[in-house]
Amino acid sequence: MNSPIHTSLLRRVLSSLSFWITLWALMFVYFFIIGLLHLLFGSKLIPEPLLFSTTIVKVSTILTCFIYSCFFSPKDYLLKSALLFTFLADIVLAVNNISTTGVILFCFAQYFHTARYADLSPFFFITWTLFLILLFTFVSFYQVPLVIGAGFAYASTLILNLALATKWLKRKTPEVRRACICNFLGFIFFICCDLTVLISYFSRIHILPPFFYNPANFICWLFYFPSQILLANSSILTIRDYAPFDSKLKSLATKSKLIDQL
Repeated sequence: MNSPIHTSLLRRVLSSLSFWITLWALMFVYFFIIGLLHLLFGSKLIPEPLLFSTTIVKVSTILTCFIYSCFFSPKDYLLKSALLFTFLADIVLAVNNISTTGVILFCFAQYFHTARYADLSPFFFITWTLFLILLFTFVSFYQVPLVIGAGFAYASTLILNLALATKWLKRKTPEVRRACICNFLGFIFFICCDLTVLISYFSRIHILPPFFYNPANFICWLFYFPSQILLANSSILTIRDYAPFDSKLKSLATKSKLIDQL
């Protein structure tokens, strides 16, 4: 008997702009403060169990972005797939941050993002798909380490997605302007995150000084979490409950000279 009431209450909560802003803000503040204190003072102030809790919160932030997209963009299957594979990749990499499986899952996430642009150029999308198939065939045939092939596929697809996001943005279509801006900025933040991850990796293998390692790991999430929030808001297949979010984002865009110039 209470099921309709519970469903209605859940819908009211999930469709509340204040709920999502509060949730994301609390999660961000939690891992930011603990991470910063650990960066400055180490385990003397922040014990390992407390630091590990921030990893759980960080991975959970990506899950919330997936849930957000499921609620507001239930028919945007490609976006939901991209966010789901991103979440799965983060789970794997939280256990082993140099996992080949994690990189491959990220490749799928980026590929689903690429598929969202298929309408811009169907021929190019098919060509890119064939390129990826040939790439992994080459990796398998010549016994190239899979992590190298997956890393190249991921990086090249991410750069491609930024290029496609730029092309979509330049069309300046009013109906999808909010989605275009969120998409473009999302990939900008995504690439900034990966650059810090690269610095972290180079520090780990001693190409760069070791003292870059911890700051890079801390900074990467300052780019990564916002990137996923932006991408979660980049759908054009939103439901009616998304209207307040759409209006708020458009209002923020009109107040920003930078966004106005995009």
